Amino acid sequence: MQNKPSGDTNTHDPLDPAGNQPEQKPPVPAPQAPVTARDLPIEKLGMRRLIQLEACTRCGECDITCPDYCFVWEKGKDPRTGKEGMILLGIDYQYCKGCLRCTYICKFDALDPAKEAEQDMDKITVKHKFLK
Repeated sequence: MQNKPSGDTNTHDPLDPAGNQPEQKPPVPAPQAPVTARDLPIEKLGMRRLIQLEACTRCGECDITCPDYCFVWEKGKDPRTGKEGMILLGIDYQYCKGCLRCTYICKFDALDPAKEAEQDMDKITVKHKFLK
């Protein structure tokens, strides 16, 4: 470490004898291409899946695929077969990030992608029982 001479408080540029500071210019932002829906991950597009319970066979593949555990199930009687089992009540959209993996795996077209802004999410959300 170099020792500075005591009493030297001169902080100006040694190449500028008048002590003028160079003018600070704001940085120029790099040009960017406009962001399109194609550039965004599907989670950022505001898409959610809507369930058509009448088309659902309760196979559970959507629940296995879902990384967020959004599907709400309850033990009960299947309305079609009358057998006891797990019944899909709906989706808890509080946990859904909108990846739409479930819509891709559903072979029965029971899950349809829809724009979140066009839905009343509070009305169609089925809360998990542990949250009540």
